[in-house]
Amino acid sequence: MFERLAFSRLRTARAYYYRLLFLEFWGQPDIESAQKFFAQWYHEAKRSRPIQRVAETLKNHLHGLLTYFRHEITNAVTEALNGSIQSLKSAARGFRSFEYYRTRILFFLGRLDLHPQESVKCPSTTQPESRRVPCLARPSFLVQRPRSPLSCGSLA
Repeated sequence: MFERLAFSRLRTARAYYYRLLFLEFWGQPDIESAQKFFAQWYHEAKRSRPIQRVAETLKNHLHGLLTYFRHEITNAVTEALNGSIQSLKSAARGFRSFEYYRTRILFFLGRLDLHPQESVKCPSTTQPESRRVPCLARPSFLVQRPRSPLSCGSLA
C-alpha cells in the first residue's frame, strides 16, 4: 500500500519518503560518510516543497547532528523525562505549590520502591523477641517539621 502512495503525487507521501530516507543518516559508519549522505539528502530534499523548511532547519543544525558520530550519545532520555513531566503538569491543570508539583514528579517518575525490603525495629520494646511486632521507621517526608513563628503558615 505504501508503494502505491509513494509513487503518487501527494505531498504527504513525499514528505514521509524523505523522513524515511533521512533515518539512514543515523546508520552511517563515520562522520565523513554522514556528511556525504546529508549533502545528497539535502540536495534531493531541497527540491521537494513540503520538506524544504525541514531540510533548511537540519542544515542549520548539522554541526550538532554530526556530534552524534563523535560521541554516540543523545539526550533522548532527558527529552523523554521532560515530556513525561510536561504530561503530568498538563494533566493536573496547575499546582497550588511547587512542593506538590515536585512530589508528583518524584512519585510518578522517581521509580520509587514502594515495597520496603526490611523492617526497622523500634528501639524501645518491652516485649520478648518472640512476640515483638516489627515497627517500620517513619519516612522523612511524613515527619512534620516545626514551623518557624515568622513563616505565617507558608512552607518552612
